[in-house]
Amino acid sequence: MVFMNKESLAPVLGKLVSGLYIISLKNEDTEAGFLASWVAQAGFDKPHITIAFNKDRKNHFQLLTSTGHLVVNIMAKENGKTMSAFFKSPEEGKSVFADLETFSKETKIPILKDSIGFLECKYKSEMQSDDHIIVLCEVINGELTNTEFEAATHIRKDGFKY
Repeated sequence: MVFMNKESLAPVLGKLVSGLYIISLKNEDTEAGFLASWVAQAGFDKPHITIAFNKDRKNHFQLLTSTGHLVVNIMAKENGKTMSAFFKSPEEGKSVFADLETFSKETKIPILKDSIGFLECKYKSEMQSDDHIIVLCEVINGELTNTEFEAATHIRKDGFKY
């Protein structure tokens, strides 16, 4: 039995505070990335995180499962221009990272130079909700690269929309 009242539930769900992150993926010559806000720490020893992939991002999820790794770039409010590069698909045959400054570490996946930090992660498992795939990843490396800015937070007006 479901007692959900979407009208009263939408504003309170929207108050669940989240950050803003760019998820980087790479498989040989294919690079991809997307803006995510549903990322959460899910363990201490070994550190784990969860990331919600919208089921419309099947290509991103398949890229993750084929390589087994991803990078979470932690963004600051001041990174609006960088984040805007991920609001739409790149031109055919062009990496979304082509016009952005990046570097890489252990996983060889692009890390955004102007992020405030990054986490390199290893895919462990997933579970399904009706419209998202929730991925569990083990954090294998990370670094705070810019202490000048605070992490961006995102509060939605409607808990049923990004």
